[in-house]
Amino acid sequence: MSTFLLKAAFCVFFVATVFIRYPHEKRQRQNTITDNQKTSLEKILLAIVSLGMVVLPLLYLFTPFLNFANYELPGWASAIG
Repeated sequence: MSTFLLKAAFCVFFVATVFIRYPHEKRQRQNTITDNQKTSLEKILLAIVSLGMVVLPLLYLFTPFLNFANYELPGWASAIG
């Protein structure tokens, strides 16, 4: 399977994830918060998770920045996911 098809599949499922989460996030924003218990540690950890789950995959897809770590998978490995 070509790298382009795998990247396209990732983009399709990434967008699908955003659309699935949107109604739930919209409903969550309507809740009133009486006591905010978010600590700075929680905010830092969330930023690190966002970096790994959103920023790095998008950098890989749209820039040559991470090409040094790129390698070609065997056909059977990319077919099974």
